[in-house]
Amino acid sequence: MVKKVTKDRFHAEKKILEDLMDSKVETTEDLYDILKYVTSPDESLRVFGDNSEDVTQNAILNKCFEAQNMLHSIMENERARLYAEAPNIQMKAVAEQDLKNHFKILKNEILGSIIEGVSSLGLIAIKLSLENFKLMFRKIQDASVRAHYSIEANSEMASIMQTWVWSLDHIVSQIRFIRGDLQSLEALSSSKLMALIDILRNNQGCSTIIFVKTKFSAETINDILKEYSYSDPSLAGTSSDFAVSPGAKVNPRHPDPVIRQRNIELINEDRRKLQTTLANFKSSQHPTNTLVSTNVVEEGLDVRSCNLVIKFDFPDNFRSYVQSKGRARARPSHYILMVSEAERGKLEKKYNEYLAMEELSLRECHK
Repeated sequence: MVKKVTKDRFHAEKKILEDLMDSKVETTEDLYDILKYVTSPDESLRVFGDNSEDVTQNAILNKCFEAQNMLHSIMENERARLYAEAPNIQMKAVAEQDLKNHFKILKNEILGSIIEGVSSLGLIAIKLSLENFKLMFRKIQDASVRAHYSIEANSEMASIMQTWVWSLDHIVSQIRFIRGDLQSLEALSSSKLMALIDILRNNQGCSTIIFVKTKFSAETINDILKEYSYSDPSLAGTSSDFAVSPGAKVNPRHPDPVIRQRNIELINEDRRKLQTTLANFKSSQHPTNTLVSTNVVEEGLDVRSCNLVIKFDFPDNFRSYVQSKGRARARPSHYILMVSEAERGKLEKKYNEYLAMEELSLRECHK
């Protein structure tokens, strides 16, 4: 409901909608009827151990942290210069926004994503994704020539990133990975990733959704699953794809008309990709049986055949817990939350809070 109406008016509008859609609308007045549609998958926590110390991993992380700190220093110096020298407030605001956007992309979407990937997924993440990040960096630099802050600051950030690329190229080139060699693939996978692979090995034939927090995780885990399906006969039947919000972190209202048009095209392309991905996952022919997704499909995706939902990243709140669990539509089905050994106590407490809130909600439904 988006406005207040009388009860009689509501039921009249409801009847019109039912006739138009050849359907039956059930509302919160019909809680007993709704409960028969609520799935109750078997729930469990999957605990994974901490990663052992790795010299190569630490070298990559240190290079990323070092580059982030240097970029931050340049950004702060340029902001101070803009406040002191910009001829007018409007120009200062535009230049500062360009500077912040450029810095955030380099710091979070490139360096931050690699930190996240190596820490959470293992060295296989950087081995498979470094070339994509190098391409992203080149595109960002090409676009940044239109920025309104100083060329000197732009060049300094580019120089830092180029040095970082050379360093990581050298480090990653030393990582041994042979496509099709399961042993080398497992050696580069984190304990969390191996726990996920173990779950999938023990649930072959399931229609599976794996929920993650970030676009990078969704894309990279999908790439890794393709490597495992190629290398591991027990996962040969896994056909994966990923789903993310169309145009995530893309501004369709950018003040620069060239960038704005490019961003709109990117969003439309992402929308078409998402529609195709979801259609393949929902298809009875099952061209895709494993979907790695951000919360874009937590609400509203109805796949009756989905019988396994894995929360790779623990839900931040009760809403996410309920909505992600609700994607396990088939009977019987399983809902698995992944928990690190280091955070087990804290997350088990949060999980029990979610269970208590859910029980309270169901009791309210029965009243």
